[in-house]
Amino acid sequence: MCKINCPLRAVIKKRQAVIRMDTNMTDRSGKTIPVRMNTAGLFDAYQVKAKQAGVNLELENEEELPIIEADANRLRRVFTNLLDNALKFSKNDGTVTILTDQTEKDIVVKVKDEGIGIDPQDLPFIFESFNRGKGAEKKKGFGLGLATVKAIVEAHGGQVLVKSELGKESIFKVILPKERVEHEPLE
Repeated sequence: MCKINCPLRAVIKKRQAVIRMDTNMTDRSGKTIPVRMNTAGLFDAYQVKAKQAGVNLELENEEELPIIEADANRLRRVFTNLLDNALKFSKNDGTVTILTDQTEKDIVVKVKDEGIGIDPQDLPFIFESFNRGKGAEKKKGFGLGLATVKAIVEAHGGQVLVKSELGKESIFKVILPKERVEHEPLE
């Protein structure tokens, strides 16, 4: 029987959270968040963690971003997951950069690292639950973080993209609509 810190129980709880997000259960009813302030807050909060990992952390805000209607807690989870991964897979003395920008219809947040990169063969599967690409097996985790990121972003009407060069860098790009997008609940 499992004790309180049972790894299997943690995996099941995380998977249940992903399933809830897959069924579009985000709370965006009338809540607005300033994305720039959210990313700046995370930048400040992650300074110590980055220093402990031997990584430089940078923030590049191109311009003032509009306030959007979103579930602030879930979006924070998206960016903390991406930052945790960037720090985990970055090389010593590498740099992790948070970049924000906007288009006419969207807000764009990128998390770029100078890490191990992602094997091109793993890229099509990177957002699947329990997927751990080559190089990740030596790091702590269950392969649920990026699946969670994708579920949250898509529940907000957005998309998450990744571009990576093996041995050099990975760039995760989160695109969120400025206007609320209604989705039909999944059955």
